[in-house]
Amino acid sequence: MYPYNTEMPIKKAGNENLFAQNSNNDEKLAELMIMAIEEEANDEQKYKALAAAAVKEEDVEILRSIFLDESRHKKLLGEIYEELYGVVPQVKAKEYNFEGADLAAQYNKNILSEVEAARFYRDLANMFTDQEIINTIMSILNDEQNHSVLNVYLFHNNH
Repeated sequence: MYPYNTEMPIKKAGNENLFAQNSNNDEKLAELMIMAIEEEANDEQKYKALAAAAVKEEDVEILRSIFLDESRHKKLLGEIYEELYGVVPQVKAKEYNFEGADLAAQYNKNILSEVEAARFYRDLANMFTDQEIINTIMSILNDEQNHSVLNVYLFHNNH
């Protein structure tokens, strides 16, 4: 839902210390980054499937917007990971099908998962010292908070 600056490159790692914590946590950070990318890939597919199952045009538009946000998050996190570790992260997303499902119940589940994602990104941002990376992660955090609000709206309109 937010406009993005798609032309802003991610700062390359180089010799500077981009991490707030010592390098012993580098492996843990790599695991957290992969986990974040996997979750964004899963959410991307989840919202795509929800949009396909939604009946109301307004719901479809909201879900499509969230889907696009999740796609962008996956891309941004992948770019950060590639710059930090020199490899493109490989993740496999789950498949979802919500045809005939209780969409209101799924929207209700999404509310909490989006709030949890925002908390996760707050903690992840605190692991870095590079301001560009922090800003990118904080923009993802803001989107996740917005997604929780949109899911509240969807839940109440479909309950």
